[in-house]
Amino acid sequence: MKATGGTPRETYCIGLYTRSGRLRAVKIGLATRRAVLGAGSERRLRALQTGCVEGKLKILCVLEGNVERKMHREWGGYRLQGEWFKPAPALLRRIDDLRQAQLLVARVTEAYQ
Repeated sequence: MKATGGTPRETYCIGLYTRSGRLRAVKIGLATRRAVLGAGSERRLRALQTGCVEGKLKILCVLEGNVERKMHREWGGYRLQGEWFKPAPALLRRIDDLRQAQLLVARVTEAYQ
């Protein structure tokens, strides 16, 4: 999908983990899509990690296109601040479902190439 002006986008979910390994928050954001899905999100992760002294960031899933606003509305009841959300079980299940769907699509695509 392309945003206004033709710039391809991808929506990402990034987890903020404490030093002890506990998931503290989930960021739902938007990145410019690169040649490979996830490359823009990886770039954004590196930029965020540089300024994050609270813990380790990890990409939980990447979706093609701009669904950021829809996800923000859907999970608004769990908003901590800005694009950061409480890691509620329902949100984590949705992210896991999205990740599993991505893996399935990748396997099917690979099988037909």
